[in-house]
Amino acid sequence: MRRAIDPETQRIANMRRRAAALERHAAARNPLTGKSTLAIAAGRLGGRKTADRMGCPSAWGLRMALRRHYGIPLTPEASS
Repeated sequence: MRRAIDPETQRIANMRRRAAALERHAAARNPLTGKSTLAIAAGRLGGRKTADRMGCPSAWGLRMALRRHYGIPLTPEASS
């Protein structure tokens, strides 16, 4: 049986990973917009995957807006 990782050691390792990620994003910052090109690319990819999984991107966007602004849980099955 493996020993559990010390929580303090795990916390330090996570902080080091986060610092490395922040350095990568700072290096990839677009000078005009100030945004990280890595973060923009990851957001677009994640949005596409979610939209593909949930159906039509337009319908998914509408369902998310209804849920965000009005609290209406609109599932793909209920909308047909």
